[in-house]
Amino acid sequence: MTPAPASAPNFSIWAAGISSAPMATRFRPDMPAKPRLAIVIITPPGRDAPEAEVLQSVRAANDGRVFAPTAPIIAVGAGRAEAWQRGLAEARAGGAEWIFLLDAGELLHTDALAMLAPALAAYDIVWGGAEITAPDGTLQAPRRAKFSGQSRAELHHMALEWWVGGSHLMRAAAGVISPEDAGDPAWFARYLSRLWRARRCLKTAQPLTRVPALVELSPEDRQFLIEDLVRHPCFIELQQFGEPLKLPYTGRNPALEREQLRGLFSEQPDLMVLKALLPGPGTIVDIGANTGNHTLFFARILKAKTVIPIEPNPDAIGFLKAMIAENRLDNVDVSCLGTAIGAATGRAGIATGRRGHLGTARLRADAGGAIEVRPLGEMITQKVDLLKIDVEDMEEDVLKGAEALIRRDRPLLMLEVQDENLLPILDITDGLGYTVRHIFADFGYANYIFMPGAAEERI
Repeated sequence: MTPAPASAPNFSIWAAGISSAPMATRFRPDMPAKPRLAIVIITPPGRDAPEAEVLQSVRAANDGRVFAPTAPIIAVGAGRAEAWQRGLAEARAGGAEWIFLLDAGELLHTDALAMLAPALAAYDIVWGGAEITAPDGTLQAPRRAKFSGQSRAELHHMALEWWVGGSHLMRAAAGVISPEDAGDPAWFARYLSRLWRARRCLKTAQPLTRVPALVELSPEDRQFLIEDLVRHPCFIELQQFGEPLKLPYTGRNPALEREQLRGLFSEQPDLMVLKALLPGPGTIVDIGANTGNHTLFFARILKAKTVIPIEPNPDAIGFLKAMIAENRLDNVDVSCLGTAIGAATGRAGIATGRRGHLGTARLRADAGGAIEVRPLGEMITQKVDLLKIDVEDMEEDVLKGAEALIRRDRPLLMLEVQDENLLPILDITDGLGYTVRHIFADFGYANYIFMPGAAEERI
């Protein structure tokens, strides 16, 4: 191999002729020819050839049981994106039907190609789990690498909250890295996004590679994926009580969306108690509606006459409106969106939640703020049957602003209370003639379901 001149980018591609005697195969001689596989090995920066251990792992895995073995392609580049781009192009030019891209510093698992065999007919691209070498020398599969999924929402969640590696198997025509990607700090996220929107993708928990460590997404990649969910909205699909439902995946509500990805509403046990307690269709006010988890349950599962979501955060409102449209909800009144509830009329701003999470954003008093604050009694004139309040430490102010409505209508109350606010809240609910019927506790807070009347009246 002739080294590139010192002034030129350090990039070259060459085929390494590694002989490999095929092992015994489960395929019959009369079966169709096995697909041609090119394994593209990305070398670490500063090296013009992979380590012997990497080549040995490829030789052991590429044994002819699943694919027609070919010589691997070694990609050396000035940058990782450029190496990927040229390596994939070389593999396609050589007539490969499938390409396994083995990222820099990773070893191919001995059984990787065998584990991928069942996916060839159903998917275009497959990512896998990974093994790492523990300090005691044993191989371990980290929990973060075991996430599996195939919907676009699951794949985004995998990348943002779990782990996705660079190594993957793809149909040769599936993945392209454009020349523009090479200079983009978020090229990896851009590449993933294109694939997830256009191709049949799978992330399996089975380990396909051995890695030195699980590498986090770069801040640029993470930000791109978050913004991509606004540019190209994505929904979690679930079935509840025979109803097909869709909830927005935002990447900014991890705890809530984790439950939804399991096919459940967030706080489903709490909601099921409400379903049993409400006598029939009525008017439900959802204060702190976020992206619509409870609003959808109230509108579609409880079949409320009217649901009035109240949410001041403009970022959440966009997702909430998309959810309403996607589910074709005609019993949701959006006239109160953009307004916050408080003890008195005023103005407020939004304090961004931890790590940008929508569910932990908080209001802060600000005379020049963009958000109008009003007592609930000034906004809602119809009779209310259920009042749900989840307002991130503002529950005392909201309750004070809702006292007149609560005394008038005696609705069922579902109230999230931070632990440090519990006694002041109980003073208010006691004064309103309400007692706790159910408690759903979590770390630092709990959901309380209150009913009107003294406790002894319900014993």
